[in-house]
Amino acid sequence: MRLAPFRHARQFTADLAAQGQHARDRLGTVLGEFIAMSRNRNEELRRIVRSGADRQLSGLGLVTKADLAAFERRLGSASAPKTARPNKKTPRGATG
Repeated sequence: MRLAPFRHARQFTADLAAQGQHARDRLGTVLGEFIAMSRNRNEELRRIVRSGADRQLSGLGLVTKADLAAFERRLGSASAPKTARPNKKTPRGATG
């Protein structure tokens, strides 16, 4: 009969430890969800700000990076050299 209180104490501490582990696991899950949601909202906010800034720039007549990239693609495809020949003219009297 003397061991009964010790068994109860062990069971009580084991139950507390299990509850604590469960609480830590749940907290980790909730924090992970919160961080993921926060990242998604940050990305969404960036997209909104970027599109608003692009609209404002286009209204001012300024060129955006997207405009430059599109222009470079058009320019590159329209004026691509057929053969690349480096200019290797040596000035008169120079040795090389």
